[in-house]
Amino acid sequence: MDLAPVIESLQATLAPQLRQQAEEKLAQFSITPGFIPCLIQIILSEQCDMGARQAGAIYLKNYVNTNWPDGTDPNATADPDILALANAVNIDVSKTNGDHPQRASSISDADKDYLRNILIDAILRTKDPLRCQLITAAGTLIKCDFPSKWPQFINQIHVCLSTDNIETWNSVLLVFYSLVQYYEYKKSEDRGPMDDVMLVILPLLHQRLMQLFAHNDSDQSALSQKTILKIFHAYIQ
Repeated sequence: MDLAPVIESLQATLAPQLRQQAEEKLAQFSITPGFIPCLIQIILSEQCDMGARQAGAIYLKNYVNTNWPDGTDPNATADPDILALANAVNIDVSKTNGDHPQRASSISDADKDYLRNILIDAILRTKDPLRCQLITAAGTLIKCDFPSKWPQFINQIHVCLSTDNIETWNSVLLVFYSLVQYYEYKKSEDRGPMDDVMLVILPLLHQRLMQLFAHNDSDQSALSQKTILKIFHAYIQ
């Protein structure tokens, strides 16, 4: 996909008088496979105008939030009594999510695979305000895809936490916190994936916390320590 018209449309969304037309163009671009890789290229390109990059990050976040779900409701009940009762009154609870019917995702499988593979790296390569938009997008992927469709997620987190780069820790800890928040108030029987993850990640988090507490009094260290403690607090709720 040609980047130039996408960049032009993203820049135009910043002008109130051009925004509607620009958003219509972006909606047309979005149905073409390769749109997500195009947005990521723009977001990560230091040669692009920062306004276009930020507009791209916001558009990606909103686009993923709206279009990523593939019709499988992760919150649909599996309780046999509820399913039997629903069937008796002709309500299919397995295909509804609140009051909204499920629909097929408009994002191609190739674009989804691309984003799952690149998103953590993209987060590490950006700073706010770009980074916060990408972290929110990661939260959507976690809700929709983890663990079955994003099995590499935990390995990506583990690799990042195993480095000696505190800036990497800061970013990846915020992403991991999104995962813990998703499971924070779930029933114990639904927290299995989170418990499995913590068997691997929790010892590493403890190691990093002790390392930072003992040897690093920088602002970045304080931020990482705070996030680790928030992760632990959310996990034990």
